[in-house]
Amino acid sequence: MFMYIAEVYGKIKPGISKTVTSRILSYDKGNTNPVFHKLYVANDGFGSHINNLEAYVLRELFPYLENPNGNRTPSEYVDPKFTQIDVPHVQALIETRIKNYPLQIRKLKDEYLPITRHNAKAIIEGITLFPDKYLEDI
Repeated sequence: MFMYIAEVYGKIKPGISKTVTSRILSYDKGNTNPVFHKLYVANDGFGSHINNLEAYVLRELFPYLENPNGNRTPSEYVDPKFTQIDVPHVQALIETRIKNYPLQIRKLKDEYLPITRHNAKAIIEGITLFPDKYLEDI
């Protein structure tokens, strides 16, 4: 199970997925070129920690998410008018939560980022085959 911070349609979007490759391809309709700037991976048997993390992040970002109709459940995209809510801001939320609880989640090393449709498959294979080479503790 994965949590990511992506840029999709020119907007910041945190989210979760069981398969990164299919998620990135689902965003890549119409040549949008989605980019995953950060990727967090649950240790085996701790997928629920990703769900916990996503719920926390969306709760914290609730006032900043796009919600043009004032719905109870806004989109997961950060409204671009909130320029202070960028990748480092969301990364800090995520990593503080992981450290403080502690959640059994590691992150993809920066040297393998960003993830695009062109390298997603190779990176996920690398994580699967060589987790200690690709992932680091937070």
